[in-house]
Amino acid sequence: MKKEIQFTLDSPDSNVYEKIITFWEERGFTFTEKNKNYLIGNRGNIIHNLYTFKMQKLDTKVSIKISNNEINTTLDINTMFQMITAANKRYWELELQTYKSAILNNDYREDDWIDFKQQQNKSNIGWTLLFAFIGFISGLIFIFLFL
Repeated sequence: MKKEIQFTLDSPDSNVYEKIITFWEERGFTFTEKNKNYLIGNRGNIIHNLYTFKMQKLDTKVSIKISNNEINTTLDINTMFQMITAANKRYWELELQTYKSAILNNDYREDDWIDFKQQQNKSNIGWTLLFAFIGFISGLIFIFLFL
């Protein structure tokens, strides 16, 4: 799954390269390729895809092209072994919106992240209850069929 964002700096910023690297490294990315016009970084790995509910742990690649005042960024998320929900997609959208806001305005959208995490916690409780119910029913079926 790919998520992209493009934006233009209002004026040349000599610190934009460092801001971009810092932003993504704070979110767990390790850059494997760095030059003034192009950055490539990775976060997570395919093993995490097998068991995690945290979208920041999934195998993800970030590619950033910097040209004059134009910044093009692509998140390439490996969703193998995952059931992606609307909340999961919202995580990456908010991450990219925060990235743009942080680079342009030094605004990390803390209130938006608080709201998102509260909604995500409610969703996680729902998933937990669903799987608990499935486990309970499976246990009953096993008892009646094999005992």
